[in-house]
Amino acid sequence: SRRAQLVLPYHKQRDGAKEAAKGAGRIGTTKRGIGPAYRDKISRNGLRLCDLADRDYCWSVVSEGASAADALLAHFGVEDRADPDAVMSELEKVAPRLLALGVDTGLEIRAELGRKGKVLLEGAQGSLLDVDHGTYPFVTSSTTTAGGAAAGVGIGPTLIDEVLGVVKAYTTRVGAGPFPTELEGEEADRLRNLGAEFGATTGRPRRPGWFDGIVVRHAAGVNGLTGLAVTKLDVLDSFDEVLLGVGYQLDGVATANFPERAADLERVRPVYEKETGWLSDTGSCRSWDELPEAARHSLQRIETVSEVPIRLVSVGSARSQIIRVD
Repeated sequence: SRRAQLVLPYHKQRDGAKEAAKGAGRIGTTKRGIGPAYRDKISRNGLRLCDLADRDYCWSVVSEGASAADALLAHFGVEDRADPDAVMSELEKVAPRLLALGVDTGLEIRAELGRKGKVLLEGAQGSLLDVDHGTYPFVTSSTTTAGGAAAGVGIGPTLIDEVLGVVKAYTTRVGAGPFPTELEGEEADRLRNLGAEFGATTGRPRRPGWFDGIVVRHAAGVNGLTGLAVTKLDVLDSFDEVLLGVGYQLDGVATANFPERAADLERVRPVYEKETGWLSDTGSCRSWDELPEAARHSLQRIETVSEVPIRLVSVGSARSQIIRVD
């Protein structure tokens, strides 16, 4: 998108310095500069891809941004400083290539739909990282729910006719923040290793836990899900029993709703249903009927608790291992 905001080197410097200064209260940012870049965007001090065509304007934004970064770095006692000349040199190198790639994404998508084409918009992060509807403040800086897709690419919300929620047969989280169904110790290590649960961006070990139906039902509501794609069912093939989170106890009181405050979510205790494990290889299954009965029952409970129909189930990473559910 020619309207895409650019993440610049001093955004990463600011991100790292602020995260380090929080000490034990850090939120687990990737330190890739995302938060500071969004801050500049909202305060109208950001640089967009289309702006690379105007060197003078770029310099005014970069010099101001570098000065603001220096003040922040000094405040946190960091000796490193932003280098506006180095940033400009880097931008001048990449500007021709990026400008040649940039398009008006909304115009492109609307034109394709006008030709009766099909368009798939893919979200990048989970719903609980949404700045409005997630586990604030342990969130990212943007809207990660389906409504953000329309605004992000430049189309109206009426053009979106299906929203498929991608969830694992268990739950994971990267970074800090509340996690009611989290596992610990050997059981966590086992699930993490079987599922290869390590962050794609940072390589950090993900925090694994049992499926949380309250989280998925919340995600279904804020995204308007029309279906679920349940992935990594095969990771649970060797478990004697599988637990499904179906509710919460908050200060001893049962609740079926997702708390707004992270502090409340830290205090909840999950209510589980124990499902019998299927103890057989699902990786070779290619249809719903081929799945073990216990696996089908667990999936049906996920569907019921989440209040969203399951459309796809994956039992491996190959395309052939995606099962379509009628």
